[in-house]
Amino acid sequence: PESELTDKMLVEVKLRWLFFFAWAVPFLTSALTQPQLSRRAALGGALTAPGVVGGLGVALVSPAAVSARGRGTQPAVFRRYEPRIVAYGAFLKTELPKLVDAADWTALKDEVAADMKKKGKVGRLYNGESAMGLWASSYSEIAETDKTKNMNAQVDAMAAARKTIESCALKGTGEGLETSGGFFGIGAKTEPPPPTNVLQKQAKAAINDAVTAYNQYVALNNNGVPFDIQPLNAI
Repeated sequence: PESELTDKMLVEVKLRWLFFFAWAVPFLTSALTQPQLSRRAALGGALTAPGVVGGLGVALVSPAAVSARGRGTQPAVFRRYEPRIVAYGAFLKTELPKLVDAADWTALKDEVAADMKKKGKVGRLYNGESAMGLWASSYSEIAETDKTKNMNAQVDAMAAARKTIESCALKGTGEGLETSGGFFGIGAKTEPPPPTNVLQKQAKAAINDAVTAYNQYVALNNNGVPFDIQPLNAI
């Protein structure tokens, strides 16, 4: 009968709404009482994957995406990113200074690459930085914590050092030299490359800055690190 069918539909709609409120209210309450996540934290934790409840057309944050962040998943996240973080520190302390000493600007250019396009090059420095940024985000859930912010500030310092090394490498290969004079580019002269020892000095200073930032990152991480996660080592 039509009345019986209508009653069933009403019951189904009510159940769907009850499910929605039971699922969404705790999350929405938490989100409204905490500051908004930074763009880096949101991207690192993939918090914006949408879901639809029961055909109601309500977009929600996926439970799986939310659980990818926070201390509950830290052991698994650490196992994923620790090798890249440790490899960054080892490269920064040993092999990278040797490349600078050898004035191997071509190799250095490859190591500082950060081309995220398809088939683009990503060097060991950026590979480590990105892992450190993602690991720092694991100390946050809905809101970005001070610990995550402070760790990411050190990642930013390492990125700035990488860009300085990149500038030295490109000048060393001749690709980063500026031109001046000429008419609409015709007859312009390329500046002479800086002396090798000058580029080496700048690159080594940047490496020292990156080492300092890395050790600060390690100290921040190890302060209150969960008992089931191995502390990182300074270099």
